[in-house]
Amino acid sequence: MTDDPEDIPDPVKPTTLQKLLRAYTPEDKQVGGESADYLKLQIDNTIRVVWQEAMKKSEERDAKRVEEQDVRAAFNEIFYPYTLLEEAATKMGEYQLELRRTANRSPILDLEVDEDE
Repeated sequence: MTDDPEDIPDPVKPTTLQKLLRAYTPEDKQVGGESADYLKLQIDNTIRVVWQEAMKKSEERDAKRVEEQDVRAAFNEIFYPYTLLEEAATKMGEYQLELRRTANRSPILDLEVDEDE
């Protein structure tokens, strides 16, 4: 494995990324150079981090090859905090609705809240 960035091939070609972004962008919008450059940097970083984690998963299995299951496990582990927060936010919204329904059924509680609050 090399540590010299000059020796590492470019996994995402800038022209290919520009074409892809144009395909996802409405005609009335422009694909900016700086935004595409930043996205490319993030894609490159994501590839590196996921692959490093996938290699660890492969080593844990004492395998000579990184398999799809290793990459899937790496994605799951890396994005777990985001997934957990997303699930928690969804659950809290469900709890909020249920609490309001319960409170609204009570003859003594007046918890009707303006939507602006």
